[in-house]
Amino acid sequence: MRNLDRCISAVLACALRNPDSSQQLSFKRALQCVCSLIDFTLMTQYRSHTPETLRYMELYLRTFHKTKDIFLEFRTTKAIRAQAERQDRELREGLPMGLELGSALDLPLNGVGYWAKLGLKGPINGQN
Repeated sequence: MRNLDRCISAVLACALRNPDSSQQLSFKRALQCVCSLIDFTLMTQYRSHTPETLRYMELYLRTFHKTKDIFLEFRTTKAIRAQAERQDRELREGLPMGLELGSALDLPLNGVGYWAKLGLKGPINGQN
C-alpha cells in the first residue's frame, strides 16, 4: 500500500493535467479526494499522535468524505457486475477454437501464430 500511496497521486495528476473548462472542477475534486485519502493513510502510519496530527487526520478524512461523490458514477452494483460477467462469458465463448485470451497475449506481437489465430494481418508489412 505504501508504494501505491507514493505514486497514485502523481499518476492521477499527470492523467488529469490538461482538463478543458468543463472538466476543471471535476478533475480538481478527484485529485483532492485521492490526495486527502492518501494523506490520511500516511498519517495513520505514525507510531504516535499529537492533538495536531489528529486534527490533520480529521481534516483529511472530512475532505475525503466531502469529495468522494465525484466517483459515484463509477460505482458498481451486483446487477452491473453480473452483466459484465455475462458479457465476458459471451465474449470468451465466441472466440475461435483453440484461442484463449491468455494464450494470445502470451505470444509476441509480431509472431505469425498470434495474428493468424485471430484471423488478422500482422502489424509489420501486413504479414500473416
